[in-house]
Amino acid sequence: MLATAWGNSLIAEIRTFKALSEIGAIESRPNADLYVQLDEVFIDNKDEYSGLRKEQQLTATFLKSESESISESDVLLLNGDKYKLQAICNRDEISVTYIALLL
Repeated sequence: MLATAWGNSLIAEIRTFKALSEIGAIESRPNADLYVQLDEVFIDNKDEYSGLRKEQQLTATFLKSESESISESDVLLLNGDKYKLQAICNRDEISVTYIALLL
């Protein structure tokens, strides 16, 4: 019973992710549509001179099931813009989030 509830919860999370996402593609595979959420977040960075500071970063989040072929050097195509994917900054049961730089 717990496994069924867990499975239903994941299905609901994936549906919600898709409903809130835009369709993008990776430049090397432009015909393979991906669900992606582009967000601006604040990340804590510690500087030895000035202490803790928050930096605004752009992130691109993909469904984990669709992100297996994505690497940290790929370029995301979204709404006519290009974003260079960098380090993975978060990973959970359904998604993988990369730092993204607007090119």
